[in-house]
Amino acid sequence: MTALVLGQLVGTGMRSHVFALDDHRVVKVPRDGTPDTWMRREAEYTAAVHALGLPVPAMLELAVHEGRTVVVYQRVLGPSMWAAVIDRPANASLLGQTLAELHLALLHKAAPVSLPRQRDRLACKIRTVREIVGPEIEAQFERRADSRAPMRLCHGDLHPGNVIMSPDGPIVLDWFDASRGEVLADVARSSILMGAGTRMNAPLLHLVPIDRGSLRLLHDAYLDTMKSRVPSFDDLAFAEWLRIGAAARVAEGVGGSELLSLARPPEG
Repeated sequence: MTALVLGQLVGTGMRSHVFALDDHRVVKVPRDGTPDTWMRREAEYTAAVHALGLPVPAMLELAVHEGRTVVVYQRVLGPSMWAAVIDRPANASLLGQTLAELHLALLHKAAPVSLPRQRDRLACKIRTVREIVGPEIEAQFERRADSRAPMRLCHGDLHPGNVIMSPDGPIVLDWFDASRGEVLADVARSSILMGAGTRMNAPLLHLVPIDRGSLRLLHDAYLDTMKSRVPSFDDLAFAEWLRIGAAARVAEGVGGSELLSLARPPEG
């Protein structure tokens, strides 16, 4: 293709920036330190999930810009779900239910075999923090990850900042962390990304500007809906997945003292 001419910056994250190319396309450009292989993997995962007919932007092509691998995606117009909450906090609970319905639609799908296993991704992270959070975390993880339940499509990073409220309905972005795995593990991950309903005051750089009151309403409506709709939702299993998920988040280098407390075994 011809050389890319980057337009307006329309999004930014921990791993990349997103620039408009025209009214129909955007390009995701890696930050310094983000491996090109990560960009290619996200492109592959997005294409695989889009092929399932889910509300996911189309991956249009891989390209090279200034010597780096970049990915061109279908442009989706509209505010993020989080921007919609900030704009109208009174809608926080309703949007929490919408997020849950969207998550349920993803989890209903059998995951493409090209996606990595959630178990493998988590195991690597758990090993790196066992000395920090306690060796019991590995045994708990092995017990929970040994479920015979079918592996479902897990997003791995689903929160209101990764959903665009387009004129055609909510669209889910950022599929780098997608995997084949356990439903409750993915629900716990989303809860943690929403500050577990802001019971934790740790910074949430993916949800700025932060409005903890509205976030709590959104989170609680999301979790109440998941509890009522996920068959045999088990509170004990969910609590254990929260601990495992918190340990994984600590391993990613973004955890504070509250996440560390959640990851460690309860005293007594």
